[in-house]
Amino acid sequence: MNAQKYMIFAAISVFALACNSPVTDKPRAQIDVDTTALAAKAPAQSAAPESRLALSPRNTKLEFEGAKVTGKHQGKFEKLSGVVTGHGTDPTTANIDVTIDMSSVKTDEKALDDHLRTADFFDVEKYPTARFVSLSVARQEGQKDVYTVVGNLDFHGVTKSISFPATIALPANRVTVSAEFVINRKDFGVVYPGMPDNLIRDDVVLSIHIDDAR
Repeated sequence: MNAQKYMIFAAISVFALACNSPVTDKPRAQIDVDTTALAAKAPAQSAAPESRLALSPRNTKLEFEGAKVTGKHQGKFEKLSGVVTGHGTDPTTANIDVTIDMSSVKTDEKALDDHLRTADFFDVEKYPTARFVSLSVARQEGQKDVYTVVGNLDFHGVTKSISFPATIALPANRVTVSAEFVINRKDFGVVYPGMPDNLIRDDVVLSIHIDDAR
């Protein structure tokens, strides 16, 4: 491929990636957040009794969307476990701990499922699970039911502190959590570029939805 053809191909690829981007207008998670102050902070005290919700695929959905030159793919994880705890109806007392079975990935194409499990992507033989543990939940000023969640994400053998917005409510006998944000897969060592004529975007949209009556 001569230089002129390469430049044309590169321009087309960049344009196609932009057109297929699922991250437009989505908030971006902050990666490697400084949690020093959180570690030193005393746990919030509450007179309200603690509530616990065991997480399962029945009440929790963890989905993602990525894109490449030729289109987009949506996926989810069909096996996960964990717990959400809280005191009373105050979302700032919530703690989230969820573990995902990475081999349970399911997309719109079986061949893609198999490829995602390989060392090109999730490498599930080496890293069978991913885990998120929250460290703090803080109300966003001027936003109804919108909070900033900070926690540690252990994925693909890399652990980093991340921060993202979420809508959280703890009404009586119920837990609801909804979050949608963008992460860069390369921040966690997933660097497979895709085929030269079908490049994969670095950014991936993650969606978390928890809703259950206790």
